[in-house]
Amino acid sequence: MGQRRRVLSPDRSPLHRLGAQLRLWRDRRHLSLSDLGALVFYDASHLGKFERAEKYPPRHVVEACDRVLEAGGDLIHLWEQIPGRRNPAGAASVAVDEASSGFHEANLVVPFVPDRQQAALWMEAGEITLPARTADGRIVLVTISRRSLLQGIGASAVAATAMETASAIAPLRAYAATVGDDVHPVEHFEQVRRALADSDNLLGPGHVMQAVRTQIGIIHDRRLASRGSDRLGLLRVQVQFADLLGWLHQDSGDHGMARHWLDRALEWSHLDPDSPAAPAFILARKAQLAGDGRDGDETIELAQAAARLVPPRSRFVAIALTYGAHGHALQGELDACRRHYDQAHDLLDRIVPDEQPWGQFFNHGYIDVQRAQSLAVLGRHREAAAGFAAAITSLPAGFHRDQGVYLARQAVAHAGAADADQAAACGLRALAIGIETDSDRIMKMLVRLDSDAARWRRSVAGLGELHQALEARLCRRT
Repeated sequence: MGQRRRVLSPDRSPLHRLGAQLRLWRDRRHLSLSDLGALVFYDASHLGKFERAEKYPPRHVVEACDRVLEAGGDLIHLWEQIPGRRNPAGAASVAVDEASSGFHEANLVVPFVPDRQQAALWMEAGEITLPARTADGRIVLVTISRRSLLQGIGASAVAATAMETASAIAPLRAYAATVGDDVHPVEHFEQVRRALADSDNLLGPGHVMQAVRTQIGIIHDRRLASRGSDRLGLLRVQVQFADLLGWLHQDSGDHGMARHWLDRALEWSHLDPDSPAAPAFILARKAQLAGDGRDGDETIELAQAAARLVPPRSRFVAIALTYGAHGHALQGELDACRRHYDQAHDLLDRIVPDEQPWGQFFNHGYIDVQRAQSLAVLGRHREAAAGFAAAITSLPAGFHRDQGVYLARQAVAHAGAADADQAAACGLRALAIGIETDSDRIMKMLVRLDSDAARWRRSVAGLGELHQALEARLCRRT
């Protein structure tokens, strides 16, 4: 019999209220403490102590939990209600728990190198959090002002990383400088978007996020200065860029920002008087995002809302059916899931052709890879692994990051089917792509694989290599 859960007392103090709410959000997402710890890279036993209000949680951990659990800032707000939560203003604060009370900033050595995407976010923030190693070899997270960082330790590393990110979009700037007056602005921005989407597939979201944000601002200003068909055409391109930025955030694991940009895309799409396709597609994308967050009810509701906006034989109904099918998988409804995928396949053969730019990626192969993902959720691991294998062989050239995602999912499916050797082979291939593209989706799946396949690490060399590589990536030093 499992250990009985301790009853929480949220009314005792703000700290107890935060702990109770953390457990509530974790239960809503159907995550154990170990699951949550793997996703936020934090010790599960400490997370349990935070829930029971036995220890004070550092802000960076609360922020990570809020993001992963998609709590919409609820946990951060509760943390801010705890008395004495901050050090005096202007001082570099160190986020540690009570067990680390002897820790002092002066004992730090040079912090680890951040990911490119993390560096870009840190450069924009007033305060930043860096992993660092203490003199006794422990790894801690240090919260420090951006000014202090740029004046002291780690400045050169972050600056160099930011320069690498900037250099990744230099070819795009060069292309923009060569565009002549004979190119229509809508056509120009469509070409830019395709170039950015291709870069994302090859290099990952961290290389193109800032460029997409910049382009949205340029398009918006140009649209407001235009009239007639040009203004409407630029509006439609602006919606496409917002959807792309939502996708980039979704792939990087920031579902809050993904939801923000999809909401902006939906808002702008309603300004178009002539086409219901854009809001239908964006609603379907929001259903996909809800599915990534494992919210079956919201996935199904958003998919149904998308399908209601367009004619019955529209491609967008097939897209909505596909994402809705995964919602049924999350609910454990195998028959409804299969029925929706079969309907999507059937409808795709009978759709009325159109020239809409939305959902051009959607085909029978895409439906099949989504079906494989749903089969994995339903515990049908061998079928899922076969589905991902077929999807990988049919991927067009250039979809490098997607190949890594499918390989990671295939590896988890093999682990679920107790095929450890195949899990290791697929996992190592996915790891290489995950590192190259900085894809949060790939890395999270590999963290899950590492946990699911832990019992085979000693007997299967590849799984041991994967574990060591994941640890090295988390704790690499300058």
